Amino acid sequence: MKLAFTTATEADASAIAALRTAAAEDLTRRFGQGNWSSPSTERGVLLQMGRPKFSRNIIAREGKKIIATLCLQTKKPWAIDAEYLTSVEKALYLIGMAVHPERQGQ
Repeated sequence: MKLAFTTATEADASAIAALRTAAAEDLTRRFGQGNWSSPSTERGVLLQMGRPKFSRNIIAREGKKIIATLCLQTKKPWAIDAEYLTSVEKALYLIGMAVHPERQGQ
């Protein structure tokens, strides 16, 4: 399996939303309702991409198919208590991640 990692573009938004929704549905089937259960929309992905100053969506492709996505940001999410983290000069926060259900665990 050869993967290529790139920064997502607006053209990827629909595929990212579909991937996130597939992962959410799979996790809900396996573990029940949880904070992972919400479906994703293209509009929501585009909204997240609209904050390039402090946020990046990274995608992993196998050929032309997006099989994983993650969102990294430099701005501390409100729900994180920095007291429990190692102090660094420039923090990077993983705020979302999804892997296609057929590829999880690989």
